[in-house]
Amino acid sequence: MTRARRGVATLAGALVAFATLAAGVPALGAPKPRPYTGFGATLAAFRAAHPEDAGRCPTTTCYGPLVPSLPPTYEFSYLTFEKGRVVGYSQALPRGTPLLQAELRVAELFPADAKMSDVEVVHRDQYGASCAVVNVESRQISHLFGKRAFGNDGGNVGVELATLTASGKTTYNPRAIDLAIVMPSYAGGDINC
Repeated sequence: MTRARRGVATLAGALVAFATLAAGVPALGAPKPRPYTGFGATLAAFRAAHPEDAGRCPTTTCYGPLVPSLPPTYEFSYLTFEKGRVVGYSQALPRGTPLLQAELRVAELFPADAKMSDVEVVHRDQYGASCAVVNVESRQISHLFGKRAFGNDGGNVGVELATLTASGKTTYNPRAIDLAIVMPSYAGGDINC
């Protein structure tokens, strides 16, 4: 084979590989996409990733390990479902979790294409509580539930970030987040924490 033909063959092979990747066909040996184990997961997938503890659970549903918070609580509780998939939950975080780390722990339970909005602080709601809110947007979530899912354009998912006080009230301290409430609706500055 001449040098020119080898160059054309190499270029053709590269174009085929590029076209295959552009079409979304996984390359040989490429890892399979991981199943949803957080928001958007089926209950079976969620349970497999976060085992249920029904025996000692003070609520109707408790999943995952006990988290050192005030008081110690299970990592996930109060799950809600739509179309047979998880669309809401309370996520306990270790006491003293900084805001950025809390955001990352929440984000890792969404598909890889998820984008989080800027943090908006609610300094005082109508009950005197405070928290921070972010919204998560994901094409994969929109594909699962529809663009107008959860009563808003874009299928935004709201997340409340707060610190739970001993009296059960929420307050906002960016250096000590221990509660994330993930809800299937847009969360704005007018939310009640």
